[in-house]
This record gives sequence, structure tokens and C-alpha cells, in this order.
Amino acid sequence: MLNETMNSQPKVSLSKVLLTFCLSAAMVMGSMPCKPFVMEVKADTPAEKTITGLGLGEIGHPTPTSGSSDPWNGDYVYFGKYGGEAMKYRALSILDSNTSGHNYLLLDCDNVLANVKFDMDSNIWAGDEGAGFIESDIHKWLGGDQFYKKAGVFSDAEKYAIVGDNTSYEGDWIGGYPDGTYENNDLTAEDPVFLLDARSVINDNLGYYIYTAASDSRKKKDLDGNPAKWWLRSKSTETKDGKPCVFSVEPDGSLSKNSVNDANVGVSPALTVNLARVLFSSEVEDETGSVYKLTLASVDLGSPVCETCTRDGNKVTISYEVPHGQNCTPTQLSVVVTKNYKWDSSSGWIKKDKDAELLQYAKLDTGNSFDDVGIGTFNLDDEKITGDWGKDYNVYILAEKVNGEDETDYASTPVEIEQLEVSVLRNEYTYDGYEHGLILSAIDADYLEEEYLYGETPDSCSLNSLGIRNVSES
Repeated sequence: MLNETMNSQPKVSLSKVLLTFCLSAAMVMGSMPCKPFVMEVKADTPAEKTITGLGLGEIGHPTPTSGSSDPWNGDYVYFGKYGGEAMKYRALSILDSNTSGHNYLLLDCDNVLANVKFDMDSNIWAGDEGAGFIESDIHKWLGGDQFYKKAGVFSDAEKYAIVGDNTSYEGDWIGGYPDGTYENNDLTAEDPVFLLDARSVINDNLGYYIYTAASDSRKKKDLDGNPAKWWLRSKSTETKDGKPCVFSVEPDGSLSKNSVNDANVGVSPALTVNLARVLFSSEVEDETGSVYKLTLASVDLGSPVCETCTRDGNKVTISYEVPHGQNCTPTQLSVVVTKNYKWDSSSGWIKKDKDAELLQYAKLDTGNSFDDVGIGTFNLDDEKITGDWGKDYNVYILAEKVNGEDETDYASTPVEIEQLEVSVLRNEYTYDGYEHGLILSAIDADYLEEEYLYGETPDSCSLNSLGIRNVSES
């Protein structure tokens, strides 16, 4: 029961009382027994991260070539490293569930990494039969300790995002092979990286010139910047010195055929990325097209736990705890506000409606240091975000490890903050000579008609700015 001996209490503003107690309660946290990580925010910290959108964001399809002198014109993506340097890939095709039933991004390396013989003993094809590429030495090079399994080439999260390709190419991939091609080009579902086949490099939907003659769209350079020759995986019907031949791309961009044990042709890997593992894309530099980096979901980052969340106008205050991950320490917490988007761990970002959109991406401001337990704030973008929290828009929080400009970023699974929660100690105050008391309990909506224990009740008012719904009497 309320104390009835406070007749001389001064009159105070209701809004100030509620605001004071809401914010005070949000600052109360218990101590955690685990060893904390503490990351200081230094003056030379890289510029604050921005994203172009959810998933692939603004990454799109390349522009079809109209002539042999047109260079390849599309978007590029940094993914992995080779020899300690970032690898840049051409984004050839985006196949998603709305078009062909697939959910991946096809990438083709922009460089020729090293000269490698296609096959040493030349017996991968026997007549018109044989396993071909999947039994070749270059296949072993791509999938083994020289590349895919080599330390420092791909992170665990990047490997997990790469999916095997079973050659069920549809949509953009429909097209014919050049004359003289033996169409035994199969891959297996276990092939994480591979070589493009001959039909893909004469497909203008992938940005390549449709004829086999010289073309700037197919030109590539080695790691020293020199024009280079690169293998395809399609077998030719021709032979040289009794050895089977495979298609390749010459330095001038024309298609040719080389003996499988030619040591002067290089490897330029291709791979597909599972879009369900891609949370965001960020633009990092401009060239003929744009260059992007991805943010991938990583099991090595623990998802943050939102202890309390309060709102004062557009300012949102979150008390959090970040569980310790494995082999990966987050550098920041981020907040994502969406309309009609839902995160699904097996499918990634899912549109619930055709009007789905990203409303806001923001780094949680934790002051001069980022700890595994703490309090952070962000401001809702009131120009884009209207309506009720959890109904008209959804708010997610996630832990991120933000890396260098040409390196992949990593993030935990996004966790939706489903409701604003406010705990407020009992407050007693005087209104028109009467004493009143309120206890505000955990709440999850946006509107409150104030109830008073006794005495006159002032007009109802909206407490949208605090996110308050319910009042408990004491």
C-alpha cells in the first residue's frame, strides 16, 4: 500500500517522473562470472561500417556485352585471400528462389592465380568416356591443400558459405557450347570450387561476349599484372600429340584448345556462395562496376542477449550480454530495423511481403569501450520508421566482427528484440493535492491510458515515446 503521510509532496511533472525511473532502471545490471572481453575504441578505428542492404544488397547482374571491345561490366566481390592478398571475384549471376529455385551467387575470379597443368598423365578421358575434370589434377589442386584447404585462403565461415555445384544450371546458364566441345563437364555436389565451362564464357547474361573470337570481356591478368591464359573445364574433340585437349581462354580473350599437360595455362577459380549465409553487403570502392565485401553468418560469434530495452523518443537504450564465441571476438554490436523481413537461420533474410525493406542499420554506441556486458544506445530513424515496434517494423541485434576494407566481415545470428521492456520502481507524487503512486511492470506495447490508485485522474495521454502499455496498481 502507498504511504498516506506525504501530504506536503511538491507537484512534479508526470513525464519527467516516468522518464527518470525508466532510464534509471535500464542502468541496473548484475555482474557476470565469466572473463570479459574489453575492446577499446581508439582514434584510428576504421570508418563506421555501412551496408547497401540485406543479403546481397545492391549487388546485381552484369551488363551484357554488345561488342568484342566491351570489357566485362558488372559488380565485384572480395572473398578470401591468396598469397596473403585479397581475391576479387566477378559477380556473374544471382540465382534465387524466386527465379530458378536456387539460392546462390556465382563468382568468377578476376585474376589467374598460378599456372597449373590440367592433368599430368592425360588419362582422364578414355575415348568419349571417362570422368574428365572431376578426376583431373587441376580438380585436386582447386579442392585440396593448394587452394581450398590451404591455410589462410578461406576462413571457416567462408568455407561454410561456399556450396558445391551439381551443374543443374538454369536461367542465366541456358546456352550452347562452342563447336568442337565434348559435353562431359559434370561437377559433383562436393566441388566447393571449380572451373567455368566453355558455354559460360560465351554467355552475355554472365557479361561475356557471345562469340569465341577475341574479346575484352574475357581478358584476365595474373597476380603480377600480366595478361594471362586460363583454363576452362570443357573437353575439346581435338587432340595434340596424342593428348586430349581442353578449352582455355587466351590473353586476348579468344577461346582456344590446349593439351591437358600444357604448363603455360593458369587457373582462375569459380565458386558459388549460399545466400542464406549472407547477412549484408558493403560497397568498398568503385571501378567499372562497384566492388563489395560480404558479411557472413559465423557460428564462431555468439548472439547477444538483450537484457532490457527502453525508448525515450527516438533514443533506444539496450542493456546486453554477448556470450563468448570461439576463435572470433566481435568488434561491435549492430542493430537492424526491417519492415516485413524475417531472419531465418536456414534461408537467410525472407521477404514476408512485396513491400519488405531495410529501414535502418546502425552500430550500437557503447562509448569508449565495447565489453561483453554493457549498455548501448542508438537513435531510430524517424524519417523512415513509423508505427508500432514489433508490428509495423522489427528490430534485430547482432554481434559483428568488422575487418579490413577488402576482407569479409562476420556476424552472429540476428536476434529479434520482440518488445520493449521497462521496469520502474514505485514513484509517489502529488496531483491537485492528492497523492498518487504507480508501479510500471514489464511491458510490450506502445500506448497507455494512465490509471491512478485514488484521487482525480487527469486526461489520458499517449506514452509512445516510452513504449509503455500497462500499469500495475500497488
